[in-house]
Parts: sequence; structure tokens; C-alpha cells
Amino acid sequence: AQRLLVPALPRRRRRPRSAHRLPLPYGRDRADGRGLPVPALAGGARGGESFAWWKAAGDHFLVLTGLFPAHLDTRCDRRGAPPLDFYENFAARSYRTAADHPQARRQGLAPVLHDLSDTFTEARKALNLAAEEYLFLAN
Repeated sequence: AQRLLVPALPRRRRRPRSAHRLPLPYGRDRADGRGLPVPALAGGARGGESFAWWKAAGDHFLVLTGLFPAHLDTRCDRRGAPPLDFYENFAARSYRTAADHPQARRQGLAPVLHDLSDTFTEARKALNLAAEEYLFLAN
């Protein structure tokens, strides 16, 4: 019975990717589901898109390390994922790269991004404290 029904169903067609749409910042927009490293994706971006990539990478890792450090530690212990300082260093470099982009100067974000790059660990610890004191996040 299944053989008779399957050919009758219309085939789902993939829509072509819009030229204006960027892949997701964490690189999970490939058909095979594997992630691409952010530097490889940002390196292929043009103009203001690379600024957006680097800033988004810093923002994502600030939230990840600031709100979920226990999750990162668990992944490091159980699965051999990189330690917390890897994510801190990557985020600080991302903010530094974004700060050096001309788009950051045009938007007036260069000083803020430079400060975040220089003091990322302190910013993360402040977010850790705020999360511990004011938010309930289940592990």
C-alpha cells in the first residue's frame, strides 16, 4: 500500500537561497548540517556583512559564556569540547575584528567593541553574576 501512495505525493521542492540572505552566524545553514567555522564564513562576506558576522559571533559567545558556563564546562569534561577560555578568546578576537571594521566606526560602535574585546572576561563574569542573582536557568 505504501508503494502506491508514495509516488502520488507531490515532491517537496527546495526554494533557492536568496542572494541577500546570509547563512546563520554559527554556520548551520548547509544542507548536510555540519557547521562551518565562523572565520571561514565571515571571510566570504562582503562589506558590512563581515562586520555583522564578527559582531554577532562576539555577541553569541558573550551570551553563551555569560549565561551557560556550567554547560560549557560539562561539555568540556564529558565530550572533549574546548574549555571556557577558548570561547572567551574567540569572542574577544571577534569583537576586536568587528571594532577594526570601517562599519563599526561609521556606527560609532568601535570604542564599545574595543572595550568589550579588552575586558571580555570581566564582561562575562558580570553577566555570570547577573544570571546567578536574577535569572533562573535550568541546566
